[in-house]
Amino acid sequence: TIPPLCKTEAAVTVPAAPTPAPVPDDPAASDELMVGDDVCITGYVMDNYCIYTTGDPGVLLDDQSVVTLENPELHSFYCLLDVGVCYNSGFQVLGEKNPDTGLHCPGFELDDTDAVLAAARALGKNGKCKTCTGEEDSNPEYGYRATIKGKVKSLGDGSNSAAGPPTLTDIQVLDEEVGCDGAPTIPPLCKVEPVAKDCSQEFCDNQLSPDYLLRYQINVPDDTTADVCDGCTISMELIYDGDAWVSVAFSTDGQMIGSEAVIGLPGDNKVEKYNLGGKSDSAVSPMPDSQQTLSDTSIEVKDGQTIMKFTKIMKEAGEIEIIPGDNTFLWAHGSNDILGYHGFTSKSPFELNLSSGAGEEPANETPSNPAPNPDPDPVLVPETGPAKDCTKEFCDNQLSPDYLLRYQINVPDGTNVDVCDGCTISMELIYSGDAWVSVA
Repeated sequence: TIPPLCKTEAAVTVPAAPTPAPVPDDPAASDELMVGDDVCITGYVMDNYCIYTTGDPGVLLDDQSVVTLENPELHSFYCLLDVGVCYNSGFQVLGEKNPDTGLHCPGFELDDTDAVLAAARALGKNGKCKTCTGEEDSNPEYGYRATIKGKVKSLGDGSNSAAGPPTLTDIQVLDEEVGCDGAPTIPPLCKVEPVAKDCSQEFCDNQLSPDYLLRYQINVPDDTTADVCDGCTISMELIYDGDAWVSVAFSTDGQMIGSEAVIGLPGDNKVEKYNLGGKSDSAVSPMPDSQQTLSDTSIEVKDGQTIMKFTKIMKEAGEIEIIPGDNTFLWAHGSNDILGYHGFTSKSPFELNLSSGAGEEPANETPSNPAPNPDPDPVLVPETGPAKDCTKEFCDNQLSPDYLLRYQINVPDGTNVDVCDGCTISMELIYSGDAWVSVA
């Protein structure tokens, strides 16, 4: 069955291992996938956390040199089955790799997490994967593949998120070797050609992350053209699924320091231009009043989304120029409306051609030709649960996938946690490696 996100213009045969089944005679059948249809697909099973949450593109939580959809065969059973934030995010079975993009396309979301866990843990080798029960040397430790059979529960919305692919219900999770008994499988070419837009005539969209959308339009004066763009401005909208400060920055090298940003603070109802002089709060400062040239600014929290709008002059004296062609930008957002550290996965550089709408993460951000780590260290991740009293027990703060802070406030009997006269704090820093560690 051809999922909607794996549409191909023509049958293409790509030599690969394992070899996919022949492409159906009518690839257009993917357009007619209906709720209730039977589906069979053999492919890599992946957790949504490593696809959508670890960056754009997503990387493996336990080996961040590996792009998830590029090399799912390097995904450890440990990360897939032992790490709570991974298996609690749900699973999907991927389509075949697209030879043009080098990425596997999304296939189908699976609505029965327990069925996936049971089958995968029974197959995986016990060792690093503590919940796996396989005892033979032939039991795999990386790259879980399975044959999935089920019925289409919903068609998905086509977005770059867990809601994008269709969802299967009544699933069977079978050994890869079972195959689909001749039933159509995912075609090898998983490419949807975007509809070209004129971003000077209408807003173009760029999905920065699963919960963060950039919309923009170039405003071209009557006495110039989009190529020359003398006096052009750009209108931008940033839409974040949450209540937090939001930002987009303009850069020459994809690095935070030295870039210039527009930051919106919904609590203060302010949208202003900032200089990014460093990574400390004090080094992120509003530009002088003479450079606060934004127009049509607004920021609001509506229906659980933070929406910032502004219009900026593209070429301003003494500032980084925005051009109609290729630009390097950065995005970031906070976890609340107080400007501060954006967190490990809440920021990224990206490249964007404002004329075509084509965008991607800078190539130098993700190492190429990643190799598997044969013996990855366990990844320390936060587990969800009830709120803790950090004066009674240690609380955890996951600083990065391999760096954990644990702390407890010690309150003397003669005071309380609000006054905290004479309080001390006990801290533990746990790093997955042999290195000096620090907290400041």
